[in-house]
Amino acid sequence: VKPSAVRLLAGEEVLGDHSRSEAGHARFCKTCGVRVFGHGHLPMLGGDYYSVNLNCLDDADLTGVPVVYLDGLNNTWARIGATGRMESS
Repeated sequence: VKPSAVRLLAGEEVLGDHSRSEAGHARFCKTCGVRVFGHGHLPMLGGDYYSVNLNCLDDADLTGVPVVYLDGLNNTWARIGATGRMESS
């Protein structure tokens, strides 16, 4: 999602930041190690982005949320289309 759609309400003081470049930051809980969200800038995603671990949202109903599996070993990242869904090979 775009950064304007994300608002952190509490807990920033317990978040760590693992990054190797400005292209991507993995924000994680320093207490339990769970990756809470990520953010960065990737032109192939339309520039600035946030990715949120939906399991970390209070009272989130995940019924019907599409799940997309990617195979990093075989480099299938480019198969995600503009809709965010896998495209046929």
